[in-house]
Amino acid sequence: MFGKSHWFLREVYYWRLGASLAWSMLLLPVQISLYLFLTNFSILSPYQWITGWLFQIFSASSVGLTLLIGCCSFWSAFWIVYFFTVSPVVHKDRLSVILDVSKPSRLLHTAWCALSGGFTMWCLGGFLGDRYSSLVVLCDDSRSKLCLSEHHLMMVLFGVYLGIVHSISHFLYGCNVLSFPVIKQLKFFLVKSYFLPSFFQAISASLKQLFYFYLLYFIFGTLPRGWLQSNLALDHSISLLDSVYNMLDFRLFWYLWLSGALLHHLWHFAIFLFKIFNSEVYEFPMEAPILEQEELCLHQVLSTNVPFVKYQAFHDLHNLAEHSKKRRKWIYSLSQPGGHPHRWNRVYSQCVELIDSLTNQLLAYHDELASGKSLQRQFPSVGQKANQSSNVLTNSVDHPAVYQTALNGSHDYSQTYSRPIWTEGYQSIENLGVDSPYSSAHECYQPHSTQLRRRPIHSDDSVRTDQPPVYRRETRLQRLKQLRLVAYLLEPLPDAASRALFTDCQLHIWALEALSALVICSYSEDTFGVVQQTIPTILLSMLALNNALDKHFKLLSNIKEHGQLKDILSLKSSTSVAQLRVDLRGSLKTSLHGIIATFGHNLHNIHLSPEYKKQLTQLMEYKE
Repeated sequence: MFGKSHWFLREVYYWRLGASLAWSMLLLPVQISLYLFLTNFSILSPYQWITGWLFQIFSASSVGLTLLIGCCSFWSAFWIVYFFTVSPVVHKDRLSVILDVSKPSRLLHTAWCALSGGFTMWCLGGFLGDRYSSLVVLCDDSRSKLCLSEHHLMMVLFGVYLGIVHSISHFLYGCNVLSFPVIKQLKFFLVKSYFLPSFFQAISASLKQLFYFYLLYFIFGTLPRGWLQSNLALDHSISLLDSVYNMLDFRLFWYLWLSGALLHHLWHFAIFLFKIFNSEVYEFPMEAPILEQEELCLHQVLSTNVPFVKYQAFHDLHNLAEHSKKRRKWIYSLSQPGGHPHRWNRVYSQCVELIDSLTNQLLAYHDELASGKSLQRQFPSVGQKANQSSNVLTNSVDHPAVYQTALNGSHDYSQTYSRPIWTEGYQSIENLGVDSPYSSAHECYQPHSTQLRRRPIHSDDSVRTDQPPVYRRETRLQRLKQLRLVAYLLEPLPDAASRALFTDCQLHIWALEALSALVICSYSEDTFGVVQQTIPTILLSMLALNNALDKHFKLLSNIKEHGQLKDILSLKSSTSVAQLRVDLRGSLKTSLHGIIATFGHNLHNIHLSPEYKKQLTQLMEYKE
């Protein structure tokens, strides 16, 4: 995941990772103490409850078990950070979701989480004592016979179950995506505001998963119980949990509920601390004391190939443009010798290039959609040909099925647009080639021949030379799609192609807002006039993106009216991409209005096309 050694990895990332892990370990005794306080709860004898709790906290066995839980939680948190990304994953269909979760690395992570969950529950059973502390205990009726403690077995299996659920949901719901907060706050206040809500969330999640686990254990619980009794030569279970009545043990339910809540909170709190430390703004230097350290400067890091560092660079640029007058002067200053605005040119070109790349992708997407409509009209599918006699005008240009076909596409966006935090060779989004899903339409279409041809007598029936390989493959694919399960897995998810275009739009939001703030502040701070020369290009790029976004949102609204966007993925990653798409549009409008409010009608002197002039006039009149 980390690839080659990078200076940011050595000087920043390792320190932040170590700090997040250290704080999660320091807060572990507090969470264990709260867990013991609740497990020893006794309203009838409060004095014995408090004294027993204090005695158990400082006992040698409790300290040893806390250290074991800390080591297990440390390695779990340390390993899970290697799966973090900065771009959400957009899946094209349900099959890609299954394949993404079932990758070998993900399966290995699931196995580790299951093992870690079971081991943590084994340690928590040691705090509880009695039948929860050991798998094998002495039978009640004899001191020489060993019996299975099914209460302990149920706790360990519940930990394994929670580990599997945690690993799958971690990737499925986009919990491995590092998000950057909009409102800047100190880490202390962020942790303070998160701790109590996360506690109640852990209790709710544990109660929900406990319901499913009870159902699974009631159905399949005899399998592990019988296997252990036969292989360990145990007589029977001292507390047989094979009926609903026996499983309705309030103390067992209470211990499982609290243990699951603690396990859930340990994992998610460590992830939260990692996100808090690594999403903090890092101030890159504006100039290097020696030439060898020039790559550390902000205007150089903006073009890095490491995604996480690129996000940090644009995050710092956004913070600089809005809140740091001293650092803005470095961007407006001239480089010596020669007196050239190299810093501004570097920053401005990187931001404009990023904006134009998204504009070009949107235009290419719209052109692909338009070509798809024309191909649907000229080259109908096999099913449409069969129904031409009865329904000729069914697939017109405005039919929702046309939008659905064009929107869904045929590309695995989960592979193309998901980038780990540390991946060398990061490609800019304008270099990603997109093949049209309609490129094979001309190959598949064969006009009807008016001349009958006689098939040779000595021809092999198994070889059909009159059908191209592409047609035969598509025919087999269509036959497979007739199966209900295959059709369900390969059914394109709604709006996947559109959302795949906006997975990295957090960079575009920062670039737009940073450019706007720098242009606005240049009105009073740019003493050399280096920014004014580039305002026409910046304004043109923003107007072009605004025009492309308006067309894109009109297209989405038309599809929504036809019911093609119903039941958009409830996955958190997909929801976040859809929200980023809306935030991008709002940031673009705000950036344009800020520039227009600063320079006013002087912008009319810029040579623009009639379409952009009309759009600029509407923005000045606040009609957009």
